[in-house]
Amino acid sequence: MRYLRLSHAVLAVFLWCAASFAFTGTCFVAYDEAAAELHRSRVREELSELRRTFQTELDKGESLARLKNAAAVLSGYKTADSDVSAVSVFDFPTGKTLFGTRSSRVGGSVPVEWYEKCRVTDDIFVHGEKDGKVAGTPIVNSFGEKSGCAVVEYKTDSYETGREAMMAAAFRSASSFSAVGVLFFGLLALLFFFKRQPRFSFLNRPLYRRSAFGILLLFVLLATPAAVTSVFSSFEAVLKGAIANKAGVVAEIVRARVSKAAESGLPFKSLQSVEPYLDGIRRQHPEISFILLTDKSGRVLYESGSAVQAFESDATTGKVSLRDGFYNAAEPVVAGGKTEGWVQIGVRERFVREKIF
Repeated sequence: MRYLRLSHAVLAVFLWCAASFAFTGTCFVAYDEAAAELHRSRVREELSELRRTFQTELDKGESLARLKNAAAVLSGYKTADSDVSAVSVFDFPTGKTLFGTRSSRVGGSVPVEWYEKCRVTDDIFVHGEKDGKVAGTPIVNSFGEKSGCAVVEYKTDSYETGREAMMAAAFRSASSFSAVGVLFFGLLALLFFFKRQPRFSFLNRPLYRRSAFGILLLFVLLATPAAVTSVFSSFEAVLKGAIANKAGVVAEIVRARVSKAAESGLPFKSLQSVEPYLDGIRRQHPEISFILLTDKSGRVLYESGSAVQAFESDATTGKVSLRDGFYNAAEPVVAGGKTEGWVQIGVRERFVREKIF
C-alpha cells in the first residue's frame, strides 16, 4: 500500500469503532446474564432447600401448621441473603400465612396471585412485584398433596444497580477502544500525508517508513490487551457483590445441613456421603471452584474441587492467603454450641471471562 486516502482512514476508524462497541456489548451481555443467573440460582437454591427442610418433617407425619422451629428456619434464610426482604410459608388449603419473618402477616391471607401460581405449578414460580420479585415453591406432604407454599420476597435493587454500573463500564470501555483505533489510524494517515511533503521525504525510504509503521503497530498491540483486561476487570468488580451473596447462601445451606448431622450425634470427622453431596452442589453451580469442610485447625476433612490454585502461602511466615481473582465464603459448623469446623466455598471471579474465551 503506497498511500492512504482520507476516506480509507475514515472507513477504517468506523469499522474499528463498530467492532469495539460490538465486542464490548457482547462482553456486557455475557456478564449481565451471569449476574442475573447468580441472582436467580441463589433464590432457587434457597427455595429448594426450604422445601426439602419442610418436606423432611412432613414425611415424618408432622403437620405443616405445627412444625417446630419453622420461624427460626425462615429467619436464618433471610439473614443469609441481603437481597431477601421476607420469607414466609402459607397453608395451601386456606391461603393463610402460617410462619413468616414479618410477624404482621402471620395469620393473614396471601395475595391471590401467589396462591394461584402455587396452585398451578409443581416447581418454582416467580411473580413480579412493585418493589421487587416474589419466588415460591409448593410444599408437598407424604401423600403427594400440596400442604403449603414457601415464598421468598426479594429486592432487585442490587442487580439493577450493578447492571447500570456495568452499562456505564461498557460504554467507557468501548469509548477507550475506539480512541485507540482513532489514534492509530489518525497517526497512520498523518504518516502517509507527511511522506508526500518535501521536508519529510526521508519517510519514503523503506527503513523509516517501516520503522514508523512498526512503532504504531506496537502501540496498538500493547494498548489493546490492556484495554481488554480493563473491560473484564470493570465488569468483574461489579459482579463481586453477586458472587459474594451467592457463595454466602450456598455456604450457609451446606453449613446448616452438616451442622444438623453433627448435632444428631454423628461424628463430624467421619460423616458419610459428604463429598458426593458437595460434588452435586458444584455440578449445579459451575461458578463454584471448590467446597471444603475443615476442622477447627483448618485441616481439610472433605473436599470437592481443587483449592490449590486459589491459595498461596508465604514461605517466610507460612501464612496462607487467598489469591487475587478468587472469592471465599466461610461458615462455622456448630454442634452442641461448639464450633466443630468450617464450610468454605471458593468462587473464581473470572469464570465469565473464561466462558467467553
